[in-house]
Amino acid sequence: MRLMAEEIAAPVAVTEAAGEFSAWMLAEQRRIFLLCQRMLGEADEADSATQDVFLKAYKAVYEDGQKPDDRAKWLTRVAVNTCLDRLR
Repeated sequence: MRLMAEEIAAPVAVTEAAGEFSAWMLAEQRRIFLLCQRMLGEADEADSATQDVFLKAYKAVYEDGQKPDDRAKWLTRVAVNTCLDRLR
């Protein structure tokens, strides 16, 4: 049975995207958590908000195809909006 190039390339692309996202998340996680903690006041709430931020970011970038010019600024905006939603 022969596999088409697309069938082979698709899982590789997903794996590369997941690895790239993981590295990005690890680099930004502390900064985003501290921002959420400052805004929300509680570590548990900030932890939950941080998870929501990265879930939203993953969906936006890898499912919806958004390509923010400045990922750090964009992620900060996602975090601020997530925290503001929780404060309402």
